[in-house]
Amino acid sequence: MALPLWSDPRPGTWDTPLGVGALPFEHRGHTGLIGERRVTKDVCAPGLPYPGPEVTYEIDVPVSGIVRARLAVEEGLEASMTLVTEDGHCLMRASELLERGLPRGRYRLMVDSRPPEGGYYRLEIWLDPPEPEVLGSLWNTYYYLAQEKDHEGEEADTPLLGPGCEIIAEVPRAFHDDLCIEGSGLLGDGRVVNYASSCTLECYAAVPCGRRSYKICYRELDAGLFPYGMGSQGRVLEPDRSIAVDPALIPLGTILYLPELDGAMPPGRSAPHDGCVRADDVGGAIKGDHIDIYATTRRRWRAWERLHPTRSYFTAILHHPRCYHLPGAPGGGVLESDKPVEHLTAPVEALPHKGLQPAGGAEQEPGRTAHLDGGKALPGLGPAQEGR
Repeated sequence: MALPLWSDPRPGTWDTPLGVGALPFEHRGHTGLIGERRVTKDVCAPGLPYPGPEVTYEIDVPVSGIVRARLAVEEGLEASMTLVTEDGHCLMRASELLERGLPRGRYRLMVDSRPPEGGYYRLEIWLDPPEPEVLGSLWNTYYYLAQEKDHEGEEADTPLLGPGCEIIAEVPRAFHDDLCIEGSGLLGDGRVVNYASSCTLECYAAVPCGRRSYKICYRELDAGLFPYGMGSQGRVLEPDRSIAVDPALIPLGTILYLPELDGAMPPGRSAPHDGCVRADDVGGAIKGDHIDIYATTRRRWRAWERLHPTRSYFTAILHHPRCYHLPGAPGGGVLESDKPVEHLTAPVEALPHKGLQPAGGAEQEPGRTAHLDGGKALPGLGPAQEGR
């Protein structure tokens, strides 16, 4: 096959491999331009010589799937591909088409030519993601960004304290208690605040959260970066997309397709919902097959309640093509957790709505879930979730 005499001049050695960006990937090169002959024996068949120069690529596989690579070479050139682990252990060798199922991770692929002078080639790499997998059912509540403007006319007589016990604002008591439940809030002056930690005993001016005994201190966020508040581990909350999960069941960063959400049009949306949600947050009351959908505002939460009332059940599907456009989905970016998603055991039938009972016994409004846990660490997630 005749190929244009063009190649990428970037390094492609073992120490400085060519980085493969988002898949699919295509590259044209020449094995002899670098001339590295670090691998003198075929790592997949040690008895075979490996005399020619090789070009090394580094591949980040974002999700488990079948990685495929196709190699085309100029006429007369004998070349092959070798897929290895990051530390050089053989996975597979092929001359024209390489196909290998791989878990998420980082790998090296070497293009080697037999002639010492090397030759031109074209390499294509792509990922066939796994088949969609139905995990089971999840039931919902909602949360939103508490807003001080919802309490206009009320006396601002309650302090909000920062991590150092400093007063960052005086707000109405009802807004203070709303913020305690939601974890993130928008002040009347435009500042966005977020749960930082439970207040220490030295913060004597802190006010308990409603009928609960614990006290929360907050931090100011960059409103340009976090206009709707911050989720767990510094994640940006996105309206109608972010959900809070139990990370022991659904790792943070997981993208799920909920077909019951597909096509929904609550107020404020410019297009129907695509049914895709992302695990961006945790909460003290979010356990097991319970998810909390981020509705952004109190008004939109009530609109969502009319579409999908609290304690509705949603089918959870992993690796659905509808969600491939999102970072973290197959072909769309990198998941930030290596933990597997557990299969769910919830029944399909919706439970009758009974309201939720937060810590302390005070009944919440239907559909709202306390996201804080008195500043205590959540199991398996380290100290007191900085993001919530």
